[in-house]
Amino acid sequence: MLFLTEYRFRSGMDRVQVQRVMDLFGKRGAEAGEIAHYVMADGTGGFTISDIDDPAVAYAGTLAYHEFMEFTTTPLLTIDNAIGPISTFLGG
Repeated sequence: MLFLTEYRFRSGMDRVQVQRVMDLFGKRGAEAGEIAHYVMADGTGGFTISDIDDPAVAYAGTLAYHEFMEFTTTPLLTIDNAIGPISTFLGG
């Protein structure tokens, strides 16, 4: 299943905390199923797109970074996969 995850750095992080999160990222690397990872140009966070079948895998990644970030995760469908339900909704 596809997931879009937005993460936002907790306010008030100092250089030491930023270094800790970067060290953690360096050790962990990309999370399982990660397709894309973008950072916001304003430095407040970023987005990942992942394709995973087990939500516990995503939860483990969230827990690893929870000290530093807040997360919002949204399940996604490709437009091709959404057409059937949309058509049904519209009565077609």
